[in-house]
Amino acid sequence: MRSHLLVIFILTALTGLQNPAFSASYFVSCSGDDNADGSEAQPWKTMARASQALDASDKVFVSGGKYQEGFVLSGLKGTKDHPIVFSAAEGQRVLVDLSAKTSSGIRIEGCAYVMIRNLEIAGVAQGAGITINNSHHCIIEGNVIHGSKGVGIRLTASNDNVVQGNICYHNDTGIYAGSGSTRNLIEGNVCAFGNRSSENADGIASSDCVENTYRFNVLVGNNDDGLDTWTSKRNLIEWNFACANGDQKEGDGNGFKLGGKWKHRGKDDPWNGGENVVRNNLATWNLSTGFTDNGSSKNKYEGNASFGNLNTGSYASIKHTDPNEAERIRSRIRERFAELIAKRIIRPTINPLPVGIGMIRELKVWP
Repeated sequence: MRSHLLVIFILTALTGLQNPAFSASYFVSCSGDDNADGSEAQPWKTMARASQALDASDKVFVSGGKYQEGFVLSGLKGTKDHPIVFSAAEGQRVLVDLSAKTSSGIRIEGCAYVMIRNLEIAGVAQGAGITINNSHHCIIEGNVIHGSKGVGIRLTASNDNVVQGNICYHNDTGIYAGSGSTRNLIEGNVCAFGNRSSENADGIASSDCVENTYRFNVLVGNNDDGLDTWTSKRNLIEWNFACANGDQKEGDGNGFKLGGKWKHRGKDDPWNGGENVVRNNLATWNLSTGFTDNGSSKNKYEGNASFGNLNTGSYASIKHTDPNEAERIRSRIRERFAELIAKRIIRPTINPLPVGIGMIRELKVWP
C-alpha cells in the first residue's frame, strides 16, 4: 500500500513541475545579488542572471533603476495561456542603458510565447534594441527604444508575433521585419525621428516577407521613408500615419513605399514586392510621395488620404486627396493609442517620450 502511495506522490509531483499553474515568479533589483535566490525578498542584481533561470510560464519582474547589460532568451517555450514574461515592475521605469557597452540589447532566439514588456533600452551600439529570431507567438509591447545605432526592434525568420505599443525614436530604422517573417502583427507603435543613417532610416521597414499586418502605427520625421515594405508582399496596411519623412540627402522621403527589388535579382524573382492591401492610411507633408508602388504591382488602395507631399508626379500612386478626409483616419488612430495608454501598455508618465512628441500631438494622432 505504501509503495502505491509513493508512486502516486512522485507522479503528482512530476506532473506539477510541468504544469504551467506552478510557474515561478522571479525578481531583479539594482540592489540585488546574483547569488541570491531571485525571490522578492532576495532579488537578483542582473537581468542576465534572471534569463538563465527561466522555464515554461515563469515571470520576471524588474524593479526600477538603471541596468547596463542586455540578455538572451534561448529555446524557451511558454504557452498561449501561460507565456514567459519579462517585465518592468508595475509603475516603475527600467532603463537598460548600453551606451557604454558594445553588446546588443535583448535577443529572443528560438522561443515561443515569450513577452517582453515595458522596458526602456537606450544606446545600443550594434545590432538591435530587441531582436526576435526564429521565434513564434511572442509579444513585444510597451517598450521604449532610443539612441540605437541599428534597428529598434528586429524580427527575422519569425512568425505569428505581436509588436505593439512600442516607442522607437532616434534609432536607425524603428522596426524591421525580414528573412521570411510572416503573419506578424505590428500595431500601435510610434517610430519617429530615425536619424542614425540617411538612406535606410525608415520608420518601419521590411524585406523578403509575406502577409504581415501593419496597423495604427505613427511614422514621423524619419530620414528615409515612413513605411517601406520593399520586397515584401501581400501585407495588410491600414490606419497608419506617415508624416514629414525624408532628409533631403539620401533618404527618399515617401510616406508609404510599397515595393522594390534588389539590384542583383532578376525581374521574375519571387521577392519583388507588391500585392498589398493599403487602406485608410494618411500620408502628409513627406519629402517625396505619400504613396508609391515603387515598381511593384497589384497593390490595392482604398480609403487613403494624401496631401501636402512634394512629389505628386507619375511616381506617386496616390497624388492628392481631399484634406478633409484626414480627420476620419486621425480619430481612429487617436482612439487606438488612448486604449493602449489606458491598458498601461504605453506609459507616457513613466517612460520618456521623444522631445518631438509635441509635434506628434499637433498632428492630432496622439490622445
